Amino acid sequence: MALSVVGKASRASRHLARRFGRDAHRALASWDSCLPTGAVFSVLRHETDGRGGGSLLFEVQDPERRPGKSMRAETVVIARHTRPWEQRQQHERLEDENDPASIPEKGAAACVSSQAGCALDCSFCDSGKVKPASNLPAWAIVAQVRAAQELLNPAVCRVVFMGMGEPLLNYSEVSRAITDLRKDSLFERPWAITVSTVGVEPRITSLAQDHPEVALALSLHAPNQALRSQLVPAGSRRWPLDGLMRAVRAHEELVGRVPMFAYTLLPGINDSEAMAHELSELLSDGRAPGSPRPFVNLVPYNPTAAGEEHGYQMPTNKQLRDFRTMLRARGLRATVRWSTAEGRPLTAACGQLRAAELQERPPLEQKPAVPDMAEQVADGKVSPQLLTRRLFQATSEQLLGLVEEHWADLNSIHVSAALVTLARSSSTQGLRSDRRFRALLRRTQELMRELQPQACANVLWSLGRLGYHPGNRFLSELFEVAEGLLGEFWPRNLANSMWACAKLRCRPEADAFLSLLAEQLAARAAELTPVELSNSLWGMGKLQMEPGESVLHALVETSRQQLPRWKAQDLASCLWALAALQYQPDSAFMDALASASHANLHRFKGDELVVSLRVFSQLKLSHAEPSGAGASFLSAAAARLAAEAQQLDPHRLDELINSFAELSFSPGEAELEQLWGAWASEPASLEPRALLTRLEAFVRLGGAVPGAPEACEAWAEAARLQLPKLDDAEQARGLQALEQLGLAADAHRSE
Repeated sequence: MALSVVGKASRASRHLARRFGRDAHRALASWDSCLPTGAVFSVLRHETDGRGGGSLLFEVQDPERRPGKSMRAETVVIARHTRPWEQRQQHERLEDENDPASIPEKGAAACVSSQAGCALDCSFCDSGKVKPASNLPAWAIVAQVRAAQELLNPAVCRVVFMGMGEPLLNYSEVSRAITDLRKDSLFERPWAITVSTVGVEPRITSLAQDHPEVALALSLHAPNQALRSQLVPAGSRRWPLDGLMRAVRAHEELVGRVPMFAYTLLPGINDSEAMAHELSELLSDGRAPGSPRPFVNLVPYNPTAAGEEHGYQMPTNKQLRDFRTMLRARGLRATVRWSTAEGRPLTAACGQLRAAELQERPPLEQKPAVPDMAEQVADGKVSPQLLTRRLFQATSEQLLGLVEEHWADLNSIHVSAALVTLARSSSTQGLRSDRRFRALLRRTQELMRELQPQACANVLWSLGRLGYHPGNRFLSELFEVAEGLLGEFWPRNLANSMWACAKLRCRPEADAFLSLLAEQLAARAAELTPVELSNSLWGMGKLQMEPGESVLHALVETSRQQLPRWKAQDLASCLWALAALQYQPDSAFMDALASASHANLHRFKGDELVVSLRVFSQLKLSHAEPSGAGASFLSAAAARLAAEAQQLDPHRLDELINSFAELSFSPGEAELEQLWGAWASEPASLEPRALLTRLEAFVRLGGAVPGAPEACEAWAEAARLQLPKLDDAEQARGLQALEQLGLAADAHRSE
């Protein structure tokens, strides 16, 4: 029912005044002064978390603006009870005075809505599902704070405009609400109020001019225009990232405070090291030395109906910490909004409560179910959203139990989530023979035609990660569905699909799909990260595809621009793929590859480095210029591998020496001595062709057999015994090598 209004300061207001030492007469305005004549603010349902936080769903009737109509939206309160140093211990959170979203030690924050619905349709947010997006009047915004204090927590002393709607698209009412709230001493201090925006560029400057004491939070979510246009499509189209960042910098100059950049972390979408690098460059661009560092607040994605349609997954704590570490390593201040996790039981992600209410619409007198695990069940069925969360959070054994228990209720999102969880699990022993796993695959096949793009890509990636071939019929159906969805795949989905097909060795049954996939990868090459480019090329090489000159040219040219940011493993995979695809890049690209490999030399594993050198020899890396990239890399690689020669497998040693020989590159005397010490011993144990290979390598890399005269005699004796086992052409090569090494006479004497 509607909240009653009172003519005097409420008990909650008096409690606040006593607790915070405020003047009770200056406490929050009473309800009757907040609401205009005839207006109604009704709380339809509210829930608390037992810790001072909670959520409420409300309805507004505004006879002046919308006679006969009502608007519904939601408010959330997040409270903190731990000390700052305890927060750091428990959550590893960096407390920072420039964090507008941090909660004071004694208080709580009310997250208020500015619109009933939202026109911007962010891909992970449920607010966009509520249409139309109606502007809430200023009094309804203020009333949310009053209701939060009365029903959820009297210690609310901060307001954040991070609920439903885009505040700056309802600027006049939001501005009036800010003015009304700041009449109270609880909210008059600087930064007690924060406005969060997707980025309404012209209004950001207005906010700085009209309310310089209000903190700004920009919902960024992506470090580049391409990805942001997918995550925040409507906002990105209207206000491109370049112009938006200029407006944000102007706001900072006007108010003298660094804004907060909110970044919802979506695993597999915007959490790569390349994304961290781009984000750092975006936020640091144009900043004067010594100026305050940009501040990023990482927001863990809370599962929503909108996000499930795209297959988004909750990040793990490790993924959040890892990305935070990447940002800090690049000079940014970064925290994780751990309080988001506390909102999950309350369906507190933006728009969740209202979107769920639209589907359920229980009678107003009916007490809503508390979203506990046991109570989110109707007629023995767990709600779809809860089941998705349980599948993502389960161990392998727990997940298979859920599959068995809820098999008939599994939808296309569930089967995708289940396969992803299994693929990421560290324990998959016995999985292939488990009847519950086979049941999951049967259910996946039944739902194949219902798969959305992200779910479809997840299924394929999971099978590749598990190394499980489900049969040609299953894959044929999956490829047919994927063909129709390729245009909606994320760039990472495209790369992961190529990688998975290679892992599953899907040719020739996947040829049609692979051809289309290669074309999509070429068309969207500019959106691929280094690891995605590397995986795409590796997959094509592993599958022995012939993607065409235009496809390879697009991928190689994009790679050229990103090479300085590539990791050692990506470089090694790319090199191997180029050789497997018989693609010869130009000399400039080869030099860039050599330079990037040199910079990552300490990160290469020994085997990776040997394989890379072999490929460089196949691709004819130039090292004619002593100070050039090729010569510098080869010298550094020779020094490192010579020091590790004793640990290398004999086969890898052969590859290494032959690569140097093919390149006509002779390491220094010290390196050669170390290599020969590991490589030139015990010739009698070598197979005939291995012996021939080494004799020819001796010719190319010094013209003599290393070691004492006794070593020469041993090689001559081995040649006498082994060379006759080769064909005539190989015997001729062997005799020529013996002559060049001065061993021909010794070999004849041995006879």
